[in-house]
Amino acid sequence: MGLRNESGFSMIELLVAMVVIALGLLSISALFPLGSRARMRGEGITKAIELAQQRMEQLVELGYDNLEDGCDSTVIRAYRVKWCISTLKWGPGTYDALKIVTDTVTYITPGGGYRKVGLTTYVSPKISGGR
Repeated sequence: MGLRNESGFSMIELLVAMVVIALGLLSISALFPLGSRARMRGEGITKAIELAQQRMEQLVELGYDNLEDGCDSTVIRAYRVKWCISTLKWGPGTYDALKIVTDTVTYITPGGGYRKVGLTTYVSPKISGGR
């Protein structure tokens, strides 16, 4: 008889294939913490922007005449919301001024650092009087 024709993998081929698959799975598993951190960072930014927009809407709804210059803040869960109002005057007339409303939300990142999200808008006496 001659050489036998055996089909299939040899033991060495099987071991090499298993090592290649193991390395591939190991490299893919390293991506999971990165994805988790990116998701948490995105959630933090989204919540901060949402809180800043809510506060800004509340302040603008007060209207020009009810906005007093100064700063105030509050803490909502782990987010510090701070808003400041100042008046910008450029002339003697009733409509020669704007209220500058700045709203900043500070929060802790998953890595333990701090990030800020800020919004600024201007409120005019003409706009608030027409509502």
